[in-house]
Amino acid sequence: MVFGEPVTEQGKKEVADAGEERVRGLAVYPVAIPAIAGPGAMLGAVLLVDHEHFSVVHQVEDVVIILIVTAITLGCMLAAKSITRVLGDSGINVLGRVMGMVLAAVAVDSVLVAVAKFFSITGVPAGGFL
Repeated sequence: MVFGEPVTEQGKKEVADAGEERVRGLAVYPVAIPAIAGPGAMLGAVLLVDHEHFSVVHQVEDVVIILIVTAITLGCMLAAKSITRVLGDSGINVLGRVMGMVLAAVAVDSVLVAVAKFFSITGVPAGGFL
């Protein structure tokens, strides 16, 4: 979805053989960083450590939860090769398309809720349609 057409194992070998293409491919990896520590995550962290609204105990709980989620993310990243081997190229392709559909559904839901609020349409669920 984001990185273009899926690449097969043969395609990966061809790209690895081409020096210029390999260097260009390395520039894609920093794009993943906002998915982990993007604006939404930073805003959430700032709001959760608001001294006026949350006690120190609540803030410590939030930090522990953030560390647990970060550890799970690290575990998923470290297991990526094994997961890719199990799923194979077609499984990864199907999973990417399914995640694309979920992303599209969330985006459409957000737009519909925004339009409903803008035009003051009643009967729209508070959390959205999904």
